[in-house]
Amino acid sequence: MKTFYSKIISIILVNILISFSASAITDALKVKISDGTYTDEAVVRFLPNATNNFDGSYDAWKMFSPNAAVPAVFTNIDPQSHLSINALPSFTKQTSIDLYIKVSTSGPYTIQSLETGTFLQGVSIMLEDKMTGIIYKFRKGSSYTINLFANTIATANRFVLHFSPPTNIISTNVTCYGLANGAITVTKSGNSNWQYELKDNTGTVINSGNNINEITTITGLNVGTYFIETTSAFTSHDTTTFAIIQPNVIVADFEIDSAGSMIIPYVPILFQNYSSGASSYTWNFGDGATQSTLQSPIHQYSAPGTYVVTLTASNLTCTVTYSNTIIVHPFLTTNVGSVSQEQNTVSVFQENEMLVVNSQTQYPTLIQINIYNTLGQNVYSYSQNNTVSVSESVNLPATGTYFVSVFANNNIITKKIIYQSR
Repeated sequence: MKTFYSKIISIILVNILISFSASAITDALKVKISDGTYTDEAVVRFLPNATNNFDGSYDAWKMFSPNAAVPAVFTNIDPQSHLSINALPSFTKQTSIDLYIKVSTSGPYTIQSLETGTFLQGVSIMLEDKMTGIIYKFRKGSSYTINLFANTIATANRFVLHFSPPTNIISTNVTCYGLANGAITVTKSGNSNWQYELKDNTGTVINSGNNINEITTITGLNVGTYFIETTSAFTSHDTTTFAIIQPNVIVADFEIDSAGSMIIPYVPILFQNYSSGASSYTWNFGDGATQSTLQSPIHQYSAPGTYVVTLTASNLTCTVTYSNTIIVHPFLTTNVGSVSQEQNTVSVFQENEMLVVNSQTQYPTLIQINIYNTLGQNVYSYSQNNTVSVSESVNLPATGTYFVSVFANNNIITKKIIYQSR
């Protein structure tokens, strides 16, 4: 049964704790020691406004029982200043506090942790026994029976409390689809000489490190789910799960609206954008003209030639390009008459409602005739193989300008004509 003095000490300690508002009791650890007959308690708590010195609003001096059989637990400000309640500044890195336990009789004692205020999930609290070198997990009601030896107030500093904030994991996702440049930064503030193992979702260790001082960065990670396990002498074993993800794939693609038809100078061309996964576009038309940032621009060329058109499709971090080659044909002749080229003679004329196209060659070959309107649409096609002459009469759909293209002997003769419907 407790003595009168030990009861008085307990009542004083309880009254001090009750005096704190319920909302103020946070990050508070009560340490209780018992020999089965007598008990004693001390509190360590963390507050934003507290200091490492005595704070009249938060701290309480230790009152020792005059009964030498009563064990005592306390912390110190200095060798002459003992506290039953010790309020300290909020910790952002590993913080160690000497814990003093005075007993007058050697034997087994129970040391227990009672959290009277909620610590963040992941906070590590460890109790170090400097005599045996054993480090105990000391959160949420942990209780241990330890053999203590008779000592004095001056020689009671056998134990140390270690408080550590949660391990902080910052992951960096893959910047572009298909890359392996994900990364994580692991921080154990105030901790040195800690270790880690990084495992993939199959449990295979793919990276590890030892003797880390506070922070380490792991790079070159593929997309996937990972587990990182950290261990330290003064922190509890910690496992954190994280995922490395990637943005959507970017596809750059376009087509020419009049694909397959004849392109000539100063004819507007629509470049139809079929890209996906991008938020911005840049067009290089290959002719030195100003680039366009429209999604589907219209462009015209001022001279015949072969041009490489390049579309660059981008999002915030990734870029993909796609190129295609187009041919701009020379200006076409405007008269209706005969044109000879490489033993190929072409004549075009209108007879009543019909447009007559004649082509003659010296040797049998493939002859192809195509007629396009000014939009580049093919309105008539004809081909005949292994022949020296072709004569075609065509009824065109409407009055207007047309382009006649005749292919023979690996050469193209093009003519521009004005057709009049009757």
